[in-house]
Amino acid sequence: VAHTTVMCLFGPGSGKNYDVVFQVNGQALSANSGVNAFGYQAPTVTSVTKSSFFGGTTLTIVGTNFGPAVGDANQKLPAAGSPLVATAQTITVTVAGAACTSVTIVTAHTTLTCIAPARLDQTTITNLAFVVSVGANSVTTTFSYDGPTITAVSEASFLGGTVTVTAPLA
Repeated sequence: VAHTTVMCLFGPGSGKNYDVVFQVNGQALSANSGVNAFGYQAPTVTSVTKSSFFGGTTLTIVGTNFGPAVGDANQKLPAAGSPLVATAQTITVTVAGAACTSVTIVTAHTTLTCIAPARLDQTTITNLAFVVSVGANSVTTTFSYDGPTITAVSEASFLGGTVTVTAPLA
């Protein structure tokens, strides 16, 4: 490594635009406000479980770079005392702009869960924008709700009458 380069090993984390400060013999050099700041790679999504368009079911999201789980002993950055500790890292998941609730890191960096929003009043339930944001990093992919399933249809007289369509709620 040349005398103009410093290499550091950081532990697990997430986000970007972290200030970096180097100090050698009392002289400090810092990069702040996002200029030459340190950051982790953006999240990726490899799979998402399905949900009924009624919402309210748990989605499991598998991917990478979601960040450390709360209490992760291997977390190195941001350090304790930093305003961006892992427990305060903002993680959001949206489906077509509607927020999932109860977003939780289940397995550090690789698995999230959240409660899917309902999509009852919408005509489109497939190929929707699915966005996972971890701090200032995000990834967009597509998501499709499962449509309704009809389990039975009653018969009607040729003179007309009531037809009953039966379908499960979830």
